[in-house]
Amino acid sequence: MPSKLFESIRRGLKKIKEYPQLLYTFGIAFAILAAFIFTAYQFSQIAMDAQSRLVRVRAGATQDALASFVSNNFEASSTLRSTLISIVSNDQTIESFDIVKIVNGEPIIWASAENNNKVSAFAQALFSFASSNPKTSFTSEMEGSNGRSFVTVRAIEDPTGVTEGYIISEQSLSEADQAISDNITRSILIFSAIMCFILLLFIRHARIIDYISLYQKLKEVDELKDDFISMASHELRAPLTAIRGYTELLKESKGPSSETEQCIDCIDVSAKNLDELVSEMLDVSRIEQGRMVFKLAPVDPKKMIGDITEMFKKPAQDKGLSIATDIQANSSINVDEAKLRQVVINLVSNALKYTLKGDVLVKANVEKERYVICVSDTGVGMSAEDQKKLFEKFSRIYNEETSDVRGTGLGLWITKKIVEEMNGNISVESIKGIGSHFIVSFPVCKNS
Repeated sequence: MPSKLFESIRRGLKKIKEYPQLLYTFGIAFAILAAFIFTAYQFSQIAMDAQSRLVRVRAGATQDALASFVSNNFEASSTLRSTLISIVSNDQTIESFDIVKIVNGEPIIWASAENNNKVSAFAQALFSFASSNPKTSFTSEMEGSNGRSFVTVRAIEDPTGVTEGYIISEQSLSEADQAISDNITRSILIFSAIMCFILLLFIRHARIIDYISLYQKLKEVDELKDDFISMASHELRAPLTAIRGYTELLKESKGPSSETEQCIDCIDVSAKNLDELVSEMLDVSRIEQGRMVFKLAPVDPKKMIGDITEMFKKPAQDKGLSIATDIQANSSINVDEAKLRQVVINLVSNALKYTLKGDVLVKANVEKERYVICVSDTGVGMSAEDQKKLFEKFSRIYNEETSDVRGTGLGLWITKKIVEEMNGNISVESIKGIGSHFIVSFPVCKNS
């Protein structure tokens, strides 16, 4: 058990060393607790002082009111005793109430609410003060085994002004002091429990600090990843360019056999695929780091769409598909021409990839002052659930029909980011097994 406690303390000190702000937090918590205890102590002292003053005032007032009655009924001890008992029964702080008579110079108990038969030495010590000023009650605090108590004495004079006795009362504040002490203790315990709860929250806060530290580390790793992608992509592009260059030279030479040409074609296709992958990686890195540059200018996409469609006719024919255009728009849009070309190429390429039979149609028209480009296909389509995740990173449609389709799942994510950066919108409408419509729109230039 001690070893576990020591280990917990060691881990706690290590955590505080790693995060000094925790030390400040604990310091503030203990400072608040100490301030509360000090304030509670001050409050208890003020309450006790107020209680003392109240007792003095009440005792003096009671004796002042009783003095005239005692003088007029001094010889009737039984009457005096009944009066004292009545007063004590109405004031639970009074422990004893006595009337003392001086007989042959000696004080004796003449009437007592508690049947006392002896005058305390502490009370006798106050007789001289009371005799010196018979019109005033004198109160003195006395520490006893049961707590604080107050003894009040007032002199009683005969008609000639000679002191013939004294009124003595003793009032205890033990119950009041105990009640104040209990309340203070209870308040401190409750506050301590609250502070323990707050400390638990601080410990939870320390875990949040761990999460923040982990987030910072993950952010650094993510930045390193982006740097690595950028570096690796650039390093890969150089040998890819060389491979494709030499492939073109081999194709143009007269010597290769048909088998060699087939191998060269395979090398060329693989190099193109790898080049597309590198391009996508670079685009992802540039987009995430905010380094992709857009040079927006008025562009009429009509010719571009026609050129792209013409470029894909041969791949479409190789798959037994037809591709056509339907351009009803003659307006300009404010875009980066190269980036718009990349968007259309990616959408047409995807349409051909996921269409096994039928056709692909690229349409363009103006609707409600927006230039709308729609790439339609009769391909495999997708479910509503797949459409929700379509524009996320690495999202692809996986089924038996698409098992042979190659791709990283980054193309549409990149396309969406590029379209949005050029103030455009992209959406999809699709029915599984029927086909898909990818719709891109941009605001039409006002002067077009």
